[in-house]
Amino acid sequence: MIYTLSLNSTVDKTIYVDEFKMNSLNRTNNIIISAGGKAINVTKTIKLLDSDVISLGFIGGNNIQIITNRLDELNIKYDYVEIKNNIRENIKVIDNKGQLTELNEKGPYVEIEDIDKIKKQIKDILTKDDILVLSGSVCQNVSQDIYKEIIEIANSKVIIDADGLLFKNAIEAKPYLIKPNTHELCNYFNIEETTDIDTLIKLCKELLNKGIKEIMLSMSKDGALYFKDDEIYKIEPLDIEVKSSVGAGDAMVGALAVSLQNNYDTITKIKLAIACASGACLTLGTEPADYEVVKELLPKVNYRKL
Repeated sequence: MIYTLSLNSTVDKTIYVDEFKMNSLNRTNNIIISAGGKAINVTKTIKLLDSDVISLGFIGGNNIQIITNRLDELNIKYDYVEIKNNIRENIKVIDNKGQLTELNEKGPYVEIEDIDKIKKQIKDILTKDDILVLSGSVCQNVSQDIYKEIIEIANSKVIIDADGLLFKNAIEAKPYLIKPNTHELCNYFNIEETTDIDTLIKLCKELLNKGIKEIMLSMSKDGALYFKDDEIYKIEPLDIEVKSSVGAGDAMVGALAVSLQNNYDTITKIKLAIACASGACLTLGTEPADYEVVKELLPKVNYRKL
């Protein structure tokens, strides 16, 4: 079984405008409201790929039904800890050039006993055959050590997609697979962000030496780098018309989780991750692509071994 953990769930409101103007009236063309947060986006891709998944995490307040109704529609199982306060709402504004402006709330205050419930749940439920995905931010009073603590108590392979201290601290607990982007990777090593391949490879090798088993480094328009053992692959970006890049990284993580659960070979894993990420760029809002779109993109993925 694959489990995803959403410690800062959200209702995403994606607003489309012709041209976003500061200090002026902006009229909308379309508004899409979605159950969101990075871990929930990951969950939707896992379900899209016809794999069993259970969504864990915090939920609470006036927006509970938006989250649960959407997951029910997708036939996704969930087992949430209900908190007293409202989960956050995020606003994403996208203009006709694909430029994205985001207004993200911090998230609610969470009681200590609710955090303890999550930890106990993970310790009691997960087995060595399970995959756990830790993705995205956490509520405002949750420790930046939380992912590290969860990796240490989870009896399973863990995938991390986070940034800042959450990412840095989690590395100490040696998650199985990580999916940083270039900004997150360089920030971890406290250097200026770079697209130099040799530098990025050197940094990723340092993380492998810390005990990480697999790394998928997303590089936006430059594609991605994949590392496992002594193998390194450079994956080229697909030539597509991007409607929204929001959720693309989450789709990639979902594909990686499915690949781990099913023991896919390296090439299958690479192609599925890129096809799902690219497919998400073709959709509006934070929803994943249809599976038929993913299947069409799979043979178009180009890669080379370095």
